[in-house]
Amino acid sequence: MAQPETKPNLRWLRTLIWLSLLGGSGTWIWWYYLANPAFFPLQVVRIQGEFRYLNPARIEQVLGEQLVNSGFFSLDLNWLQAACLTLPWVAETHVRRVWPDAVHITLVEQVPLARWGDTDPVVWINAEGELFRPAQTVALDLPILIGTTDQATRLVALLMQIQPTLSDSGLRLRRLQHHPTGSWTVWLDPDLTVLLDHRQPLRRWRDFIQIYPRLPKPTRRIDLRYPQGFAVLFKDAA
Repeated sequence: MAQPETKPNLRWLRTLIWLSLLGGSGTWIWWYYLANPAFFPLQVVRIQGEFRYLNPARIEQVLGEQLVNSGFFSLDLNWLQAACLTLPWVAETHVRRVWPDAVHITLVEQVPLARWGDTDPVVWINAEGELFRPAQTVALDLPILIGTTDQATRLVALLMQIQPTLSDSGLRLRRLQHHPTGSWTVWLDPDLTVLLDHRQPLRRWRDFIQIYPRLPKPTRRIDLRYPQGFAVLFKDAA
C-alpha cells in the first residue's frame, strides 16, 4: 500500500532559515567589535630581551605605528613577527597576546662570531654560518673570515676549533681564509702566518700548536702543507 506523501512543515523551515540568518548576523557583529581597535585597544606593549646592539628608538620606529592602530584581537601577529625580523640585529622573535590588553615581544639578538670579508658596509657572521648586515656599523674586535658564501659553515667550524687552542699560546687569530684550492691561511698576532693543506687542516693545526713553543722566535711563517714535515721562515731571513 502506498504511503501518503508528507508535506514539509513550512513553519519549521522558516524558523530554521531565520535562525541561520540571525546567527550569521551575530557572528558578523561580534567580529566587528573584536576587530575594532576602539573596543579592545592595546594598552601594554612589552619588549624584552638582552640587548647590546639593538636600538630601542629603531624598534619603536618600526613597530610603533602598527601597534598604535591595532587592537587586542585585530593585531596581526604574523606581520608583527615579520616586522621584528627586519630589524638588523634580530635573530629570532616571539610574539604573543596577553589578555586583556597586552602584547609581549621577545627579541633575540644576533651574536657576531666574526667579520665576513673586508666589505663596506661591514657584514658579520654568526656561529651558524649566517651572514647579516646591520644598518649601523659597530666596532668589534673580531677575526675576519675570507671565502665564498658556500664555504661559510666550513670557515666557522674551523674558526671555532682553532680559537680554544690559542688560550695558552700568546697568539691571537686575526684572519682565516679558505682558498679555492682547498688550502687554508691563518693570520695570527703577533705577525705570524700559518699555511694549512686541504687534507685534515685541524690535525695539522694541532701539530703547529705542539711545535710552536719550541721554535726560535721571532717566526714569520710556518708552512704545514707538507705531508711529512713543515717549513719555517724567520723574520730576520732575507
